Amino acid sequence: MEFTAEFDERKFGDVVSGSWDEDTAAFVDGLRQRSQDMYRELLSAISMVPFILSTKNNFAIPSSMPAEMPIPFKVNADLSTLKQQPYSLSERDLATIDDILNPLRVAGVVEEVPLGQPSIVASPAFVV
Repeated sequence: MEFTAEFDERKFGDVVSGSWDEDTAAFVDGLRQRSQDMYRELLSAISMVPFILSTKNNFAIPSSMPAEMPIPFKVNADLSTLKQQPYSLSERDLATIDDILNPLRVAGVVEEVPLGQPSIVASPAFVV
């Protein structure tokens, strides 16, 4: 089975800037500096769970983990060509993801992006 990515580098390069403003650069630098402690805390939390993560587990995301990671879009970039769901998922996968994310949405830990709206944040922890 051959995997074909739906990623168009030209479109990506047309809208995503190669540099951040000072505030975003400071945020990313702070994130980098705190990353070791965050990942230690996350690994510690995961090691206490003796089985695979699911809605049946009482797993909590460490409070020190950042909730947002901005993507620097270029000024006046046309975002209409960006996909909100870059990976196609089966109904079973969607149901599994919903079982995990719905409680986090209700708790206010993650926010749902309105359909058709570009998001300036990414959640790489949920990219499968």
